[in-house]
Amino acid sequence: MKSLFSLFFLIFGTLLFVSCGKRTVPSIKTVGVYDLDLVSIKVEGTVLNDGGSPILSRGFCFGTENNPQITNNVIWDSTYALNFTLSLKNLLPNTKYYVCAFSKNEFGISYGKSLSFTTETTYKIGDTGPGGGVVFYSKENTDGGWHYLECSLFDNIDMPWIFGDTLTSISTDLEIGDGMTNTDTIVSFYGISQFYAAGVSKLIDNGFSDWFLPSLKELILMKTNLSNVGLANFNASGIYWSSSEDDNYFQNVWTVNMDSTAMNPICTRSKLLLYSVRKIRRF
Repeated sequence: MKSLFSLFFLIFGTLLFVSCGKRTVPSIKTVGVYDLDLVSIKVEGTVLNDGGSPILSRGFCFGTENNPQITNNVIWDSTYALNFTLSLKNLLPNTKYYVCAFSKNEFGISYGKSLSFTTETTYKIGDTGPGGGVVFYSKENTDGGWHYLECSLFDNIDMPWIFGDTLTSISTDLEIGDGMTNTDTIVSFYGISQFYAAGVSKLIDNGFSDWFLPSLKELILMKTNLSNVGLANFNASGIYWSSSEDDNYFQNVWTVNMDSTAMNPICTRSKLLLYSVRKIRRF
């Protein structure tokens, strides 16, 4: 009988040891960071193993020093899915951050690998942009892969909108953000050339080849935010081409007169007339 009890306790103790040995802190992975914006970013994590005990909490730790922990900034996940994605918001611009996933069960906390990212540099109206131009517009997000618009500091003067052809109707738009697509559409018809407005706007300037002719509303912003306050060296009485065709009379294109006293500064004019070009780019 004594030997049976001894055998029972030996088996029970072995099972208890093995069972307890399998229970530990969870295992988690910081999968990656993406969709970096000016002051926010998305982070993905995944729980690899719960350590044999229910996950009590998990999320991401982040800060400006490597290997952040829950004593730093924390954002918590409440989905309880194995894979989870959260957004870090209200970050400082032009700042390097570190982020890692964490998970916790009754046995403790585990951390994934620390990843780093740097938020974007901020610009304000009137600042010098990466292309050497002047920033004249900032939007609240980076939809479409850009946040700012800058214009070149120099004009191409006495340029027709198109050379010799007023019979082709080109589908263009007026809005902020439409200038690049407008220009690409025009150039697909007529090519890159120094002899007409959209063509000359595509020529390399200051090492950048992504310049384009502004849409009407982009050109109006250039007048409001730059020319009217004496920035970017505009001809104060100059008339400038937009890339926006007149939908009602396609032989004409929208133009803007930078003269602050002009009676009708925004109007359409024949494509064959000679006016100035001020190209822009986005970033």
